[in-house]
Amino acid sequence: LKYELKQINNQAGIRETIMTFNPSFDAPVPIAIGKTPEILGKLRKLIFSASAVNAWLYCPLRFFFRYIRKIKEYEELTDRLDARSFGTVIHDILEMLYTPFIDKQLEKSDLGRFRKELSKTVSNYFNNKLSESDLNRGKPYIDRIIIEHLLEKYFRLQETELPLKIIALEKEFNAAISVNNDTGTELIRLTGRIDRLDEQDNMIRVLDYKTGQFKRLNWEIDDDSDVDEMISALQKNKEVMQLVFYNYLLSQNQITESNWRKKFGIVYFKALSKGTVYLDSGQSEMSFDLSSKRILTAVLSRIFDTSEQFTQTENRENCTVCPYKDICQK
Repeated sequence: LKYELKQINNQAGIRETIMTFNPSFDAPVPIAIGKTPEILGKLRKLIFSASAVNAWLYCPLRFFFRYIRKIKEYEELTDRLDARSFGTVIHDILEMLYTPFIDKQLEKSDLGRFRKELSKTVSNYFNNKLSESDLNRGKPYIDRIIIEHLLEKYFRLQETELPLKIIALEKEFNAAISVNNDTGTELIRLTGRIDRLDEQDNMIRVLDYKTGQFKRLNWEIDDDSDVDEMISALQKNKEVMQLVFYNYLLSQNQITESNWRKKFGIVYFKALSKGTVYLDSGQSEMSFDLSSKRILTAVLSRIFDTSEQFTQTENRENCTVCPYKDICQK
């Protein structure tokens, strides 16, 4: 306007004024939602997963938005895989490759064939899922190359873990647990999908794949820990809570006729050089089963406790990646 308007009307004038103001913002009002009979009714209808329990540990209000009010988490539309989709691709390809080997001994030659055909396998997957993307240029190309690189490293890691026999992949387990709270006894339904079960060295390995940042599986809970101490420890390491959850599910289900012991581990695709990272509780299997039940009972009883409200987390770091931060404005 300043320069072009003069060419049309040289009599026109534009006066410029610099405006200043002092903004002020009211502090967001803390949100706390009580457990009304309606909300308790919705809680009782839930089938709890490890993700749901961890959502409550992460932030009780986030749990409320996601699982009670069913507000869908916002997903940004992009032509590149986000962190969640990236993990889904890894899971899907591994399930596709390993499914023919369930109840079979995995051989080094099998892993060699996976690596040899890896580029074709990943390209076929992307073509089926992202049919409108050009896999040879731009972000889809970068995603494809990264996934090929990670899977190549993973199959080389697998060679060091042979011999092993795959028992199950992406298998769902269901169970129930009773907890006591101020309203009486609640029978809570549980479900979980375990990425992989296999047999190695007369042990059953319970494995979970992670494409997020590496975290040490620190066990900071003992028999003398009270509920607050347990919850504080679990809030720092949600992977431990997930493995505890899986152990309870497996203790309630017959997974094999053998009496082999179980060990729980996580494969971090961003830290494959560390190998499979195992949880060491320092307990016997029977003691770990009891600890798992005790921990899960304690956390769930707090979720159902009517004296506790659904409040915002005190850890502001959790808010930076929360999909509901625009609602609570913490």
